Amino acid sequence: HVIHRFITVSRDLERWLIDSVGIPAQQVEHIYNGVDQSRFAAHRVTAAERRWPTGAPDAFLADEGCTVMGTVGRLATVKDQQLIIRALRLLVDRQAVENCLLRCILVGDGPERANLQKLIADFGLERYVWLAGDRDDIPALLAAMDIFLLPSLGEGISNTILEAMATGLPVIASDIGGNPELVQEGVTGKLIPVGDALALADAIESLSTDTALRERMGRAAIQRVQKDFDWTRTVTAYLKVYDELLGPVVSHSQPRGA
Repeated sequence: HVIHRFITVSRDLERWLIDSVGIPAQQVEHIYNGVDQSRFAAHRVTAAERRWPTGAPDAFLADEGCTVMGTVGRLATVKDQQLIIRALRLLVDRQAVENCLLRCILVGDGPERANLQKLIADFGLERYVWLAGDRDDIPALLAAMDIFLLPSLGEGISNTILEAMATGLPVIASDIGGNPELVQEGVTGKLIPVGDALALADAIESLSTDTALRERMGRAAIQRVQKDFDWTRTVTAYLKVYDELLGPVVSHSQPRGA
């Protein structure tokens, strides 16, 4: 089998294929993932309009005015949800936010669930964290958040970051893989070193205590998705590649004289 074109979802992967694997640059095409903006825009609300999705713990329902952070993804080592719990403990210990009005939603399931539950219990953070499990109401869950977190140990182009941006959330993500291609430092969110709980805690504190900054970053995130990551742009780019590759095949298959 001959591979005529390699398609990467990030510039980071594109550079890896060319520089490390040795694929000729003319055979590598970069196309970003896209997001269906309408699916998430329909759920955008202000903090005052927030409605908790079904299943939210009583501690979430009782505490009005809390800042809600969260993430969506498989509970797996590579996603490093443990870092979120460790950062939350730092914030609780330092009482960085008045009355520690922070809440955290971890959406998803996977092999790390038991370890996360134990860590939450060991740190005494049960009232602050909701392990929501696998859900089919992701737009509503994102709309219940104020800040989106993705401290992964490795990423290509994260669909969940795009979905959070389309919802109008500022994003705090690890500075790795394709994350810096989505999150513009100081504009649509913040980038932190991989595995740095203190840096994550500091970034959360800076956003949780500054509503205007969160809103400004959220607006910038929506604008960036509209400009660069709309799903129709992705489809158009793939169709262009298919047309380029299939064009010669179609022409060569025509009978002579046709």
